[in-house]
Amino acid sequence: MNGIPFGVIENKASSVEVMKGVRQLISYQSPAAIAPLFHTVQLLLAMKGNEALYAAVGSGRKFWLKWREHHDDAVIGGLINRPLSADQLKVLFTGDFAGARKTYDQLRAAGVVAVTEQDRILHSLCRKERILELARTFSLFDDGKRKIARHQQFFGVKAVIEQMKQRDSEGRRKGGVVWHTQGSGKSLTMVMLGKALALDREFENPRLIIVTDRTELDVQIKQTFQNCDRLVRHAGTGAELLAMIKEKTTDVITTVINKFETAVERSAGFKDDDANIIVLVDESHRTQHGALATNMRRLLTKACYVGFTGTPVLSKEKPTIGRFGGIIRPTYTIEDAVKDGAIVPLIYEGRFVAQYVQKGSVDAWFDKVSAGLSDKQMADLKKKYSRINVLGQTEHAIYAKAVDISEHFHRVWKDSGFKGQIVAPSKAAAIRMKEILDQLGQIKSEVIISGPNARDSGDEVEEEGVPDGSDVVKVFWKEMMDKYGDETAYNREIVKAFKGEGGPDVVIVVSKLLTGFDCDRNAALYICKPLTEHNLLQAIARVNRNCELPMPGGGLDEDGEPVTIQKRYGYIYDYEGLLGELNDAMNTYKALQGFDVDDIRGVVKPIHEVIDELPAAHRQLLDLFKPVKNKLDHEQMEQHLRDDDIRKEFSKRLSEFARLLEQALGSEKVYDHFDDKQMDQFRGDWLRLKNLRRSAALRYQDSIDMREYEPRILQLLNDNVAADPAKMIIKPIDLSVKGAVEEAVDKYGVASGTGTGETARAKADRIERSAKKYIRDKLEQHDPALARKFSEMIEEALQAYAQKRLDDQQLAETLAKITQDMVDGRRDEALPDGVRTDADAAAFYGLIVPYVADLKGAGQEANKLSAEIAVKVKELLLSHRIVRFWANDEALNRFKGALDDYFFDDVGRKMGIKIPVQKLDELQDSLLKTAQRRFPDA
Repeated sequence: MNGIPFGVIENKASSVEVMKGVRQLISYQSPAAIAPLFHTVQLLLAMKGNEALYAAVGSGRKFWLKWREHHDDAVIGGLINRPLSADQLKVLFTGDFAGARKTYDQLRAAGVVAVTEQDRILHSLCRKERILELARTFSLFDDGKRKIARHQQFFGVKAVIEQMKQRDSEGRRKGGVVWHTQGSGKSLTMVMLGKALALDREFENPRLIIVTDRTELDVQIKQTFQNCDRLVRHAGTGAELLAMIKEKTTDVITTVINKFETAVERSAGFKDDDANIIVLVDESHRTQHGALATNMRRLLTKACYVGFTGTPVLSKEKPTIGRFGGIIRPTYTIEDAVKDGAIVPLIYEGRFVAQYVQKGSVDAWFDKVSAGLSDKQMADLKKKYSRINVLGQTEHAIYAKAVDISEHFHRVWKDSGFKGQIVAPSKAAAIRMKEILDQLGQIKSEVIISGPNARDSGDEVEEEGVPDGSDVVKVFWKEMMDKYGDETAYNREIVKAFKGEGGPDVVIVVSKLLTGFDCDRNAALYICKPLTEHNLLQAIARVNRNCELPMPGGGLDEDGEPVTIQKRYGYIYDYEGLLGELNDAMNTYKALQGFDVDDIRGVVKPIHEVIDELPAAHRQLLDLFKPVKNKLDHEQMEQHLRDDDIRKEFSKRLSEFARLLEQALGSEKVYDHFDDKQMDQFRGDWLRLKNLRRSAALRYQDSIDMREYEPRILQLLNDNVAADPAKMIIKPIDLSVKGAVEEAVDKYGVASGTGTGETARAKADRIERSAKKYIRDKLEQHDPALARKFSEMIEEALQAYAQKRLDDQQLAETLAKITQDMVDGRRDEALPDGVRTDADAAAFYGLIVPYVADLKGAGQEANKLSAEIAVKVKELLLSHRIVRFWANDEALNRFKGALDDYFFDDVGRKMGIKIPVQKLDELQDSLLKTAQRRFPDA
């Protein structure tokens, strides 16, 4: 943009995952790379043909998302198929891109090209007016971190602005309710809306008032606006709010709803009729839309009211909010956010503790809890449960739930890096649960509640505590205040520890932290309290945030980046039967029947549906190996995976089976569906095929990430399940290390197929893949002619094997010799004197000699002349090379001119080697590419 870098795009081939482009763009921003390039960049894009992700500079991997917009493919198709002018072609295909001109011309000559996702996102985000709008209005810094609007924020803000520009007969702006599901960035949407209003000339000095119904939400939104460098004033009392309104301040005002009501009562007839006052109400479903609007208009007679909600609007509320503008479209539902990857989907499991404890059948409950455990694990569990029979019914239920949560979290989540949240029925119950968890000693916990009888600040909207527990709560509260000093520090320090590595495994709450509390690590919500409608949807959203954590034990991926575990689901464990039964008449869950069905579609997926999918995924996985005669023979199974497409499909199906198995193993309900024999088969096949995928990746030199589900499944499998049926002990051969081929042969030998070493065929496959990878990654870049020669030799050896002219042993030995010769740089014949000791000139010589031999005939004369030309090409390159040579078009063009002169004058006229123009262009293009790879800019 006027010479300033505004966007950076990393483009990948269709066969490469787009996340590799994301990882590369992230690495480029490090101080050791090219960080200064990104100082002015507003937009980052990682793309391949039919997939594209975007983000702001500084964004971690989890913040790269898709852009969704209605596209007119006819318009985009017209743009991408529009011919470029001669001047445009000249400017575009220069420098590093000169070599792409031939491919471009061939593509254009072949006919119309189809519209891809790559084209769509470029049209959406990179056309002039859109990228300027994104940079000016929809980019901001949040606590020093650059952020750019998501598609729902962009179109949501624009829809609100358009709605506000409509007025009624008395001049009031039209408002409404924005429904963007939790986790979609509502607070930042408000900030962007405020920015858009300030920049829109139709709004003269807009005045923003942000209203919430809880103190913690008020603090959170105030902090968000401050982090984004907006001037914010907090109205802590009704009098302060009224004074700020009378000042007509253009600073953002934040307050809680009861302060607003007090301000109305104290207004003493004062009215402000400014139509540019905009009142934004967060989580507006809890504020009685009609009553709020009525009270507001007594004080702010022409104010515009816009509500923001992260949960659907109840059916009964829709007619009421319709009088104030209705729901502002487009909405952004739970289903939309899951589809975008903005939040993770939720898996629901109804736990059975309450059902069995209330019936007094502890034995039946114990049988359910202990399903799938070893004898030793069952004995340990019986010790913990032995106390249940002596407890009273209420204490009995609390104890049973606490023990079940302890066992479950310890087995499923402990040491994974992820954390959990328990919703207790009362303050006293929360404290008791922590005591029980501490006694069991399996997991660490903390309690966050409000003080005894705290009802005066708008903090809590639901009843907490029971009369019996008042003394318990007082004692606990005194301990917390003695330890932390005050309530603010108590909340802050426990939340900080919970959000970080280490700290408590679970936090126990009653009503706190169920709204507006974000913790990426929070993956498991244990509900032990009745919740309905908005309160339930708010609570379960605590575990739907994306999260990426370092792999326990460390390790680096193929790009040298730390290996991570992605949070792929949030889990809801329901001890109250809130979602357990579908109400057929309403076609929705009992606790959510106040919502329209379409509005809550996709809110959770029951665990039984996941378990039901497991057998089909298992069958599809095994079906890939139907042609294999002996499916327990590791060598036959590996050979079946020789084909790249079969191996890719195997990886895909194994990942799907692993995903379902991971989820199923986390629930005892899996034992209601499958007997021990079936479960043993699932476990055994996963262990066997997991190792097959690992060994096949090593054998065929793939870069498959086999750790996606492995750590979690291994954690969930019983310790005594089975030993790994097969291990691949051969590491990949790094051909850049001198003597690597001989070392592999000496260390592992060549077995006959019946011993413990590597089979001859497996060794041959591994050497072949290593050699091809070396050719592709290194040799083709630096010595293309030598790369072609060795590729042909490898293919000849494979063809001889296919024709039975070589057996397994001979193939392995032949490939080993070819590979060693390749690494050593050996050629069929000695190089001429002029290039024998000069690897750079030798690389040029390999490119030149075929063209000379075509005219002079193969032989010593052609070789000698080619060597002379190669040495001169290197001399010309070195004489023209300057700092950042390949990035300097002027210097590069001077070198190309000198090269043209040399080939036309010296080679053509003096040597009599008149290479045809088209072939000369090909040769010079190859020489330039090889020169750039061998002599790159520093």
